[in-house]
Parts: sequence; structure tokens; C-alpha cells
Amino acid sequence: MDVASSSDTSTGRATSLDPVDAALAAALGVPDPEAGPDELVTIDQLAEQADVPVAVLEAIEREGLLVARSGSVEAGDARFAADDAPTVRAAMQMLETGLPLAEFLDLARRADGLLRGLADEAVETFLLYVRDPVRGTRGDSPEAADALVEAFQRMLPATRDLVGGHFQALVVAAARARLAAVVDDAR
Repeated sequence: MDVASSSDTSTGRATSLDPVDAALAAALGVPDPEAGPDELVTIDQLAEQADVPVAVLEAIEREGLLVARSGSVEAGDARFAADDAPTVRAAMQMLETGLPLAEFLDLARRADGLLRGLADEAVETFLLYVRDPVRGTRGDSPEAADALVEAFQRMLPATRDLVGGHFQALVVAAARARLAAVVDDAR
């Protein structure tokens, strides 16, 4: 079985992806079931790679900042992408600055709640304005698969930079406004 085959969890039936969607699934990092769990790491392995206690990873996962790619932490069979280690290290950097774990987890919980809806809308927008037109003009040809994967590979980092940059600008503006208020109060 390859990424072109999957299972419909609502019916338990195997479903097949056409070549275009199979190429997108591969670009999304959907693991190849024949490759086994080697593409993904356990929470213990991720903790070792990120040099973070497992308990911290479990707390971060519960708040939605760390997402298991398969399985679940509760069942003990969760698997994570090895490239999640930089995200975990970034979380640890925030905690090392003195941010209390409870405050960090509260921010993570609220951010997760807001970002999940936005992520769903972003996917729908991609499907409507990128995937569907590519498929409409190129069918399920290899060229369509290449065009879709290329669009995804260009859009995802651009989206990350756009959203991250915008959030950073908002944080800096809020901090400046807060400092300006402190200066005004001191006068």
C-alpha cells in the first residue's frame, strides 16, 4: 500500500487517491504505510532529539502546539515528525526566558483554538482556488500533480512567513503602545 491508498475512518473502507492527490499527500508528509513507523518518532525519541523532558512534550501536546501525526499520546502509540524538534526547542526557549509554564500553556491553548479554524479555512481556500483549477485544466496528469505540489510548496512557507510576520508586527506594536502608556504615566 502507498500514499495513493488510505482508509476512510467513517466506513472502514479503503479509498484510493488519484495521482494528483497522492502527490499532494506525499508533499504533506502523509506517511507511506508500507514504510512503517520509521518516518515518524515516538514522544520519547522526540524528547531526546529536542533535549526536553517527556512530561513537557506531553503538556505541549495536550494544548495543541505539538500534533501527533499518527496514534495518540493517551494510547501510547503517538508518532511525531522528527522535524517537530525545532518547534519544541522554540517552546523551551520561551519558557527559559522566565515565562511560567502555566501562562505558556494558556497562551498555547488559546492560540490553538484560534488557529485551527483559520487552518481549516486556509485549506478550503487552497482547494477552491488552487487545487480545483489545476485539476480542472490539467486533469489528473503528472503535470497537474507537479503544479499542485509546486503551488503547495511555495504557498506553505509564504503563509507561515506572512502570518508569523504579521503576528510579530502586532506584538511589537502592542509592546510599543504599552511602553508609550508607561512613559505617559511616568510624566
